[in-house]
Amino acid sequence: MLAVCLSAAVLLWAFWQKRQRVWLAERNSALLRELAGASSLSRLNRVYTILSAVNHVIMHARDRADLLDQTCRVIAERGGFPLVWVGLGDAATGWIEPAARAGSASAHLAAVRLSARDVPEGRGLSGRAIRENRAVIVSDLFADPDLRPGHDRARAAGVRSGAAFPLHIYGRPVGVLSIGAVEVGFFDQ
Repeated sequence: MLAVCLSAAVLLWAFWQKRQRVWLAERNSALLRELAGASSLSRLNRVYTILSAVNHVIMHARDRADLLDQTCRVIAERGGFPLVWVGLGDAATGWIEPAARAGSASAHLAAVRLSARDVPEGRGLSGRAIRENRAVIVSDLFADPDLRPGHDRARAAGVRSGAAFPLHIYGRPVGVLSIGAVEVGFFDQ
């Protein structure tokens, strides 16, 4: 009889342990989903803060240079981005000339030569955004083989993901706004 009671107790204990593991796994999964939602909400909040500040800059800028400089500065500071820059395309040569930049890693752009044409210097985010006239988002810069030539600069700048948005005048892309983030997967469609 004692053996039957001990066996039953061991089985109950094993069942309880298994149930506890299942409960903990479910709870951890729920917490991870909750954290992902909070992260998404935090990211969205950053975007709205930036948009509000940029709208303020648009209303108060003195000229185009001031508009571009202040926009880059606001995006870098309010968004916590190490790299924000605006490049304007030269239709005759295809080169993208830096017009404004901000962020702790903006000095890494000093020696970079970018093109809007389909050449090695134009296969990055900015060149593709102008050439294809669409937003280009790369969740992990180090996973994109087209960006391999810039991996050392990105690593030194602490940039892991990026987005580039074409700037238009009368529907024609004339420049690009590019943003680099330290988080992999920060940008999404």
